[in-house]
Amino acid sequence: MGAPPAPSPALPPPSGQTSNFVDPESLWKWDVVAVTTCLFITTIVFSLRTYVRLGVKREWILEDCKF
Repeated sequence: MGAPPAPSPALPPPSGQTSNFVDPESLWKWDVVAVTTCLFITTIVFSLRTYVRLGVKREWILEDCKF
């Protein structure tokens, strides 16, 4: 078994551009920012809903639990 063949693009790159399969650009930093932001907002909203249900209304009903 040898090394897998080198990837080749489906189309040639636009003029003035070159393909970089060794160290391609990545959007992982923006992915981390997006996931962190969504988790933060979700946590805040869930905490507010829980506070209102338990602290203000003082009831927890079946629709608050998903089975």
